[in-house]
Amino acid sequence: NSFRPIAPYICKNDDYYMISIDLPGHGFSCKLPDGIPYSPKLIVSTLRRIVRKLGLKDFYFVCHSYGIGLGLLYHIVFKNEVKGLVSLDWIFPITDHDFASYSELWKNGIENFIDFEEAEISKENHKKTLTRDLALSILMRHNNHLNEESAKILLERALIANKDGSLQFSRDIRIKHAGYSLDHYIQFYYLLPEIMRNVNAPILSIHADPPSFGEDAVNSTIQFLKKINQNSKNRIEFTKILGTHHFHMIKPKETSEIIHKFFNKIK
Repeated sequence: NSFRPIAPYICKNDDYYMISIDLPGHGFSCKLPDGIPYSPKLIVSTLRRIVRKLGLKDFYFVCHSYGIGLGLLYHIVFKNEVKGLVSLDWIFPITDHDFASYSELWKNGIENFIDFEEAEISKENHKKTLTRDLALSILMRHNNHLNEESAKILLERALIANKDGSLQFSRDIRIKHAGYSLDHYIQFYYLLPEIMRNVNAPILSIHADPPSFGEDAVNSTIQFLKKINQNSKNRIEFTKILGTHHFHMIKPKETSEIIHKFFNKIK
């Protein structure tokens, strides 16, 4: 739901329309069964199902944060469909890692995932009754880059009512674990050589200023994108917006103007 504020500006005329997706484990989409971790391949296959179902032949990816990594993977796997990629404050977490032992990575990933699930089950038994005000407070406390208006927009699809009328967050907590687990990104690592060589869709990279996750994280991501640019000879533009990690929600008009200029250049 984070694209709701920017959608009217992106679709201000008949040149573009926007399809926003609740990926598995997000919003009103289904969660995976217990015991199954989320993976990049699973999510890319979800995107493929949507593209086939809607009969899309070519399109742009406008992706926030982790989403642009999935957009790159889709572009590499299903070539010649993605006309351009817009990256909104992406931090790529494995640019500086050398995986010397995949078996050790698997071991740590499996053990950590099981430990995480067991800890969450324990927390479930001691949860407070959730209200909309409490949910808003929790969301803003754990996401200090949101203002109250943008947090309320996210809650429109981040809260669901149970049959007994009680509320719960719709996001699968395992998504959080996946984002911080190097084991999760191993499927990115397999495809890194192809990403470096074969990206041919133009990319617009917009980062928050000041950096949402520190200068080092932003700089390593930018260097990674520059390597793609150097090796694949595609077109990559870099720019910044004064704001937080959710600048596309808080400054939708300004963000959309930058995106439209990029679209107009690559038509």
